[in-house]
Amino acid sequence: MTDQVNFAIVGCGRISDLHAKAYLKNPNANLAAICDIDEHKADEKGHDWGVPAKMVFQSVDAMLKKESIDAVDLLLPHHLHAKMTEKAAKAGKHVSVQKPMALNLTECQHMIDVCAEAGVKLRVFENFQFYPPYMKAKELLDEGVIGRPSFIHIKLCSSMSGGWNVPLDAWEWRFDDERCGGGPLVWDDGYHKFSIANYFLGEIEKVKAWIDCTGVFEDEQEPPTVLDAPAAIMWKYKKPRCYGSMDVTYSRKGNFDSDYYAADERVEITGEKGYIWINQCTAHSVKDEPAIMTFVQGDLHSYPDVEADWQRSFDNAVDQFVEAILEDETPSLTGEEGMYIQRFAHAAHFSAQKGKEINLEDVEC
Repeated sequence: MTDQVNFAIVGCGRISDLHAKAYLKNPNANLAAICDIDEHKADEKGHDWGVPAKMVFQSVDAMLKKESIDAVDLLLPHHLHAKMTEKAAKAGKHVSVQKPMALNLTECQHMIDVCAEAGVKLRVFENFQFYPPYMKAKELLDEGVIGRPSFIHIKLCSSMSGGWNVPLDAWEWRFDDERCGGGPLVWDDGYHKFSIANYFLGEIEKVKAWIDCTGVFEDEQEPPTVLDAPAAIMWKYKKPRCYGSMDVTYSRKGNFDSDYYAADERVEITGEKGYIWINQCTAHSVKDEPAIMTFVQGDLHSYPDVEADWQRSFDNAVDQFVEAILEDETPSLTGEEGMYIQRFAHAAHFSAQKGKEINLEDVEC
């Protein structure tokens, strides 16, 4: 291994642009190859990202034969994650796989096992933990700025208006449980939120959830385009006297100011001395609000120097994986960590289906 890691992106969907930008910025990363079954899309992205034509593929198997490729970034529908991880690991490539990790915990464990057997690194790409305002909030928590925390509330409101253009056909597979594993909001995007709930305050003991449905289009109540919202999810942490909640909604007529997806996220963490508020992430609906604020023992404080562009979370996540490969360190999220977050997500869905609290330790699938 040299001082540069040669990466291949597999899957050239909308999110791939943010991954590619991060690789292109990192001096120790080389975007060496791309693969997509859509030849036109692959050629277009190859041109945009400066990938040589001979390293643009429609076949994963052909691409994995290239010894020069050190690692793959799998940006694929979830039902392909386990299969493609196994192929990459057996070809000797390190693996970064998009969240959620797989369709179920059995697949997650298989991915962990095959990467361990092959001696390659496996990480679940979770950019939210690398979003600068969240990283700052974690720093403040660890410093004890608000004292012992007792509650976190996470808000997600999604809309079809206000963000970048994502054609509906690009979302089509997310409405199919066999390919996605769950709904677009609580399961797919919700993985980010389950991840930061764990990142901020630690391990979860039990979950109680209610998950309803709303048509993407007005008066639609049947598949194929019904979202898993509104939803209310509550959880109890393993640490004493510490709880969390999340509300997930769809604002059909809303319009969120965003350079990315039209998803408005807000986080409030309460401690014995006051609050931490994180007021934006993917979208920046209220531009005058600082990205992160604290209210501690009567004093309101903002942190205007914390960068709030969502792209920085991708840059930081890529930087950490590149360093982990070069320095032979542990990436974040590891396969085991990614599987734990997926267990949390499954617990929420099982709770909604069964109408009762679910202990994470009891989740099997």
